Amino acid sequence: MNAIRRAFREGIEFGTCAGFIWLLADVVINVVQRRQVFAPLRQLVAARMPEMSSSAVFLLGVFSYLALGAVIGVVYCLMNACFSDRTRTRWYRQAAFGLLFGAAIWGVKMYAVTRYYYPTLMWDRGYQFAQLILHTFFLGVPLSIFYTSAERDLQPLVRAIETATTPLTRGA
Repeated sequence: MNAIRRAFREGIEFGTCAGFIWLLADVVINVVQRRQVFAPLRQLVAARMPEMSSSAVFLLGVFSYLALGAVIGVVYCLMNACFSDRTRTRWYRQAAFGLLFGAAIWGVKMYAVTRYYYPTLMWDRGYQFAQLILHTFFLGVPLSIFYTSAERDLQPLVRAIETATTPLTRGA
């Protein structure tokens, strides 16, 4: 139960930070692709509420990115709670898992969400590739970095507690 509570807390923290990185990278990619700067915010919010002012779209869009990041972070941390300590503390394993996790999030977004809300973007290969890069390198990898650094800081403390609480045996 304590591990699940910790996974939720860390998932919200790490996911919110990764969601902010994801938002900034999405804005930069839109500038590079010569699209509207705040198009990601508008796509996320204005599809459901088209009569909103620009400032409301901006604020609700930022909040939506951070909230989505938090939910994705919780899923990431809950999935990692099933792995061994060795997997949770190794940078290369977590980086690979973060890349795969980001690609899976991209797949769900592209083929489940985008298909219904923005079907014209399904045929834009430049947009799809940019979104794949965004989800893998600017969402999955930051989550893996945050998670691994927290696990590496926590493991010596866990080992010290386990050593202090194990009973001593005679003659061993």
